[in-house]
Amino acid sequence: MKERAPFILGSFLFLLLGCSSSLSEFFSMMPSSVGSSILFVAYVQLFRSSFKQVERIPLTPTSIYKIAIPALVGLSIKNIPVEAFQTVPTLIRPLVSNGLLMGILLVLLIEFIYFIGGKKSEKE
Repeated sequence: MKERAPFILGSFLFLLLGCSSSLSEFFSMMPSSVGSSILFVAYVQLFRSSFKQVERIPLTPTSIYKIAIPALVGLSIKNIPVEAFQTVPTLIRPLVSNGLLMGILLVLLIEFIYFIGGKKSEKE
């Protein structure tokens, strides 16, 4: 997205939602399956753009690991029952139990480690 209008509109809608307790209550009462079905559209767009990006990457063992490990960890976390995360502190439970977010964080961690490793080998 190159335009700012969708971000400004989305920010305004979240601000409106936060200011209205009745709206917040209504959306919090919705079943999670409704939210998941709405997010499905966004996930399809993410998959589309990620496949376009992967087409440009030469498939080496390193790049395959960078793609496969976060994807498989994210899918695995997505399939773990919610009850398994009851012992995780409440503050980080939504993050740790979300396969998509954990996959993204794992990608960032792998890229950071790869970046730091590349910098060390350049200095030697």
